[in-house]
Amino acid sequence: MKKIRCFVVGDDHLTLECIQILEKNNHIILGILSENGQVKEWARTHHVLIETLEAFEKEVTSKTYDYLFSIINFRILSKKIISSPECFSI
Repeated sequence: MKKIRCFVVGDDHLTLECIQILEKNNHIILGILSENGQVKEWARTHHVLIETLEAFEKEVTSKTYDYLFSIINFRILSKKIISSPECFSI
């Protein structure tokens, strides 16, 4: 299986479960934006926490990556963010 490079945004325990599945399958998580305490803690310990939507936009638009996963996300993402992955925003 090809490793994918991705960003994740989301605010629910399901977000964390999806992140853990990505990690288990050796995919590369470049950054995570979340207000959920458990997700933030996971992201902090893996050095991929992005604190603000503005910082998130800057990160996703400055890197080459495959997928943006929006998992139980309550934010409105800009067109710039949504169109930034090489493959898809999901």
